[in-house]
Amino acid sequence: MAEFLQTEAFKFAGEQGEQRVFEAVKAAFQDREALGWWRYPLVSETTVREPDILVIDPELGVIVIEVKSLPLSDLAGVSGYRWQLNRPYFGKTEINPYEQAKAQLQVIMRTLRGRPGLDRVPGRVIVATPLITRDEWDDAPFNTLIGDTPLLHGDQLTPARLMKALERTPFVAQGQPLDEAQWGALQRAFGTSGNIPKPKEAPVVAAPQSRSALMQAVRAAERPLDLQQERIAKTVPPGPQRIRGLAGSG
Repeated sequence: MAEFLQTEAFKFAGEQGEQRVFEAVKAAFQDREALGWWRYPLVSETTVREPDILVIDPELGVIVIEVKSLPLSDLAGVSGYRWQLNRPYFGKTEINPYEQAKAQLQVIMRTLRGRPGLDRVPGRVIVATPLITRDEWDDAPFNTLIGDTPLLHGDQLTPARLMKALERTPFVAQGQPLDEAQWGALQRAFGTSGNIPKPKEAPVVAAPQSRSALMQAVRAAERPLDLQQERIAKTVPPGPQRIRGLAGSG
C-alpha cells in the first residue's frame, strides 16, 4: 500500500488546489507500492526547494508535480514553457512552472546518480492545473502558442485518468522500472526504511562472537528510519512541539 506524508498542514486558501491534487494522487496510487510527500524539503548548501507533490514509484520512478491553482482567466498567454499572466501571481506576471519543477527534479537526480544502483532511475515532471479543464485549455484563445508542457487538468483527477496522464508524461531523466533491490535503495535515499509494506520477518542470525566481528557487523548493517520516524522527521504538525530524548539521541 502507498504511503503519503504531509510536511505541513493545508491552511491557506491558495493551497486548496494543491490539496485537491494531493488527495487525487493519493487515491490513484493507493494500491501501488509507492511513497509520496506534499512539500518534501530538498536542502542544498545554498537553497531549499519544496516540490508541491513528490512521488516515488518502483515502476514510474521519481515524479514531481507542480500545482498552479490559476483559473484560465488569469492566463494572458502561453509561449513554450512560459505563462504570461493578467495579474501578478506571488508578485510575478510571468511564470515557468515546468522549468521550476524540472529544476527540482534535477536536484533529486544529481543526488541519486551518486548512489549505487540508482543511476537509471526514471524521472518525470508534470504541471497540474486543478482549476482548468482539458476542454477549457484546448479552447483557450492563445492555444496556437501553447507549448509542450505536460499537464494534469482539473477533470483528470480521477485515479484512472491521473495514472494515464502520468504514464504518458515524457521522461526528463531516462531510466527503467526498478527491481526490488533498487526500489529499496530509492526509498532509503529519501529517508525511508524500505520496509513498506512491512517485510517478512528476517531469519534469526547468530550474534558475532568476537569484538572485531561485531564491529564489522555493525558497520555493515543499515540503520534506516522506520516509517514512524519518517513521519516524525518529515511532518510539521500544527502548534509548538516539545521533543525529549536522552543525551546524544538527537
